Amino acid sequence: MTTSWVWISFVLAITSTAYGQRPISVWLQSTRTTNWGDWAEEAICPNGTFVTGFRTKNQPDQGIFVDDTAMNAVELACKGPEGPATYIKSGEALHGNWGSFYECLAPARGTGYQMRSEGVTLDNTAANNIALYCDGSRMEGYGNTWGDWTERLNCPTGTLLCGYKAQIAVQLPSAIDDTGLNNLDMACCLESS
Repeated sequence: MTTSWVWISFVLAITSTAYGQRPISVWLQSTRTTNWGDWAEEAICPNGTFVTGFRTKNQPDQGIFVDDTAMNAVELACKGPEGPATYIKSGEALHGNWGSFYECLAPARGTGYQMRSEGVTLDNTAANNIALYCDGSRMEGYGNTWGDWTERLNCPTGTLLCGYKAQIAVQLPSAIDDTGLNNLDMACCLESS
């Protein structure tokens, strides 16, 4: 019996090392304009790759007497010096349509981000859009225009964006006022990882 537990522990240790996530240097935390919902699982780029682009899933303006949820998900593109992109996603709410991908001009990679968020209103929408900074240039996503842009958050020198986690409110068919994505925290990894 003892031998089997030792073997299982050994296999788990090797598996977590071989398939474990890369080390995160720092998490950039978006301004908490709203704080509804649960945090989805972290989505981290594979080793040797970094964030090079993104797209958003947004619900357009539904009209005066219909609930709006605005941004419902984000998908990031991760690329290394060679090979195709890998796409990662941390949760997804129900409503909206996916927009086009916005990509950094090679060889630039993501160094920071900004969110457009709306606070408490008659029709709460929370997160509306995201902007990605690629070595200084700014790309704004396909999003809504409610709310204000939060301050720009940047990875420390020697690190690049390498993943994220999203806070998403559960949407119920009977709810009068839903939101989708509320907050987005982004991970920075060493350029050498």
